[in-house]
Amino acid sequence: MLLKELDTPISIVNVIDLDIDLEKMKDKLRKGYKEYEPDAYLIQKNKIEILQSHLSQNELDKIGNGVWIKIYKGEIPDSDLPEIFPSVPSDVFLKISSLQPTRMRLISECELTWEGMGWGIQRIPCGTFQQTEATISTNDLDYRLIPRKFKELPEYLFDEDLKKILIQVGDKVKEYNNFVKKLSISIHHTLILCIPDQISSNSPEGIHQDGMDYIVSALVVERNNVSGGKSIIYGADARTPLLNITLQSGQGIFQPDKGSELWHAVTPISLINPNEPGYRSTIGFDVLILE
Repeated sequence: MLLKELDTPISIVNVIDLDIDLEKMKDKLRKGYKEYEPDAYLIQKNKIEILQSHLSQNELDKIGNGVWIKIYKGEIPDSDLPEIFPSVPSDVFLKISSLQPTRMRLISECELTWEGMGWGIQRIPCGTFQQTEATISTNDLDYRLIPRKFKELPEYLFDEDLKKILIQVGDKVKEYNNFVKKLSISIHHTLILCIPDQISSNSPEGIHQDGMDYIVSALVVERNNVSGGKSIIYGADARTPLLNITLQSGQGIFQPDKGSELWHAVTPISLINPNEPGYRSTIGFDVLILE
């Protein structure tokens, strides 16, 4: 791990410091994995990347972002792709149609209000999720700017353990912004699966910012039969690593995001034992200061 001195706060958080029984937390969430739904948007993004890899630069230049956005949103069915991309070999379309989901997820939202001696937590219904100020380090289209809809976290998983973590996140924000009275937090429960012959990416955007005031990216619930998944924080040039760490169960990284000098990414995961299932489970927190 390499961490240089920064003017901006970065810290490793650990749930065992919050009087949370990590093994019980892992077991409860493991039983809740059946609630997670496939991230259909990521599947569409994977299709786009496969198609783009089989097109010449001249062909890519002729295709507007509107086509890619329609594919991403599922508005163009797979059956129409051969006609739109006649130069792409037929076996590529077979590969596209056989893609399996590698990311399962749930979402929830809440507001934290400072009540003088501590935070009050109010869960609120989720609408569409849109990262309007998200940024990536390349000139590629950032699909996170498009509104997305995900299944909401069941109420039984919005439990006391999660609330303890939310309060710690609120305390961290207030440590650096004493004036804060109200926060909006989006919570992302994510399960990355290792599927043979597919990339299991923890940050398909590459090196990026999420467009939030602060983030916890991401608190690892468990790693099962996987290697990789290394969290890297970069400096202002989006190339120089400032922090390089493989987070273990119960650990997450708290950091400023929007308007800061920090960029981040997580490397893909792969199976250790190819004959056993492998996955990485995390909870991410996107924080916006409201007051």
